[in-house]
Amino acid sequence: EYEGQEMAYSVYGKGPRVVVLTHGILLNKEMFKPLALKLAEKGNRVVTVDMVGHGQSGADSRQVSVPFYGRAVVHLMNELGIKEAVLGGTSLGGNVTLEVAVAAPERTRGIVVEMPALENAILGGAAFFGPLLGGARLAAPFARIGMHGIRMIPRGVTPYASEILLDVMRRDPTSTAGVIEGVFFNRLAPPSAERRKIDVPALVLGHRFDPIHPFKDALNLAEELPNS
Repeated sequence: EYEGQEMAYSVYGKGPRVVVLTHGILLNKEMFKPLALKLAEKGNRVVTVDMVGHGQSGADSRQVSVPFYGRAVVHLMNELGIKEAVLGGTSLGGNVTLEVAVAAPERTRGIVVEMPALENAILGGAAFFGPLLGGARLAAPFARIGMHGIRMIPRGVTPYASEILLDVMRRDPTSTAGVIEGVFFNRLAPPSAERRKIDVPALVLGHRFDPIHPFKDALNLAEELPNS
């Protein structure tokens, strides 16, 4: 539990080398299950976590923000007795990873940031998530009808990529709106001056032709981090 909200997590493997993975916005910890299994086979202990407002964690998203999620990850590490870990995430999870690395550098052994959403992502994010936010607010009653229908589809009967999409469609629209507002109307990521102080080993992954996660953000981050 963190600030009155339950947080769901999964643990794969055993051993002293710990990896903590955080998912993208509106997704959940299941997106990292295939990667977690592969890392566990190599002798790592992997923790995947549902951020508040996602997956099996608490649905009250009124207080969420990227810094809130960063503090929640540190809290989870405390609860599990994890002194330090390699932290990784995609999109929102990548930004959360940066927040942890800034706020708790002594707990951060290394970072893996995929598809960071930084200064160049503001316009594309607004263009994509703005209509989604409006739809979640205005069409909530109709969206819930479809949501309940999709939830009747058993998990695990569709391909991995389809299952991720279905998880997004299973979401309650009110929670979806709260998450989007909390993430985009607060601090989206640590500013450049703070990012330049992250001196742990870092791997930055970017994708070309992605308007929501511009490749330039990944490129700039790789140049800012002194040990990337």
